[in-house]
Parts: sequence; structure tokens; C-alpha cells
Amino acid sequence: DINGWEVCQRLQQDFRTADLPLVILTAEASGKVTAQMKELGLKHYVPKPYHPIDIVGFLKKILNISKT
Repeated sequence: DINGWEVCQRLQQDFRTADLPLVILTAEASGKVTAQMKELGLKHYVPKPYHPIDIVGFLKKILNISKT
């Protein structure tokens, strides 16, 4: 029974997952969300609504996967 922010915190605190790039999918893109992201050190978020093809492109970008 935890929310997405708590999941991010736990992932960042665990040495096994601390270096994973985290992407937040959010329906809210307010200053509050931006502040929470900065507090957690998160850099990537995708606002809803989104199309799956956009998510694939975004993930390729942050994972540095070139198009072939």
C-alpha cells in the first residue's frame, strides 16, 4: 500500500536499483510534482495522456538506444 513516490524512494535507497533511470508517468504536471521530482533527484517524466509510441521513443532517448 505505497504510492509511486514511495516506490521511487525505495528504489533509490536500494544499492541494487539506485542507478536505474526512473521515469514517472503522471496526470499532473504542476509545480508540486516538479518539486517532488527534484527532491527525489528524478529527471524524467511523461505527462498523460500519452501514446505508447511516444513512450518507446522517450525510453530509447534516455537509454541512449539509437534507431536502427
